[in-house]
Amino acid sequence: MNIEALWTLEDVAAHMRCTPRHIQNLVKAGLPHLKIGRLVRFDPKEVREYTAKRRTLTSERSVG
Repeated sequence: MNIEALWTLEDVAAHMRCTPRHIQNLVKAGLPHLKIGRLVRFDPKEVREYTAKRRTLTSERSVG
């Protein structure tokens, strides 16, 4: 693993199109991450695997 290729919290949020706060919540729920001192970094491959395993596809749309 190349340390320069690791993502920051903001990188993961941009990738997932959500807020950094949501990524912090996902970290608490088990999103793989590395702690380097006070820094939190993410392996892009692990982030993609994590999201692929938790992916939910729905074929029905809610009609309201």
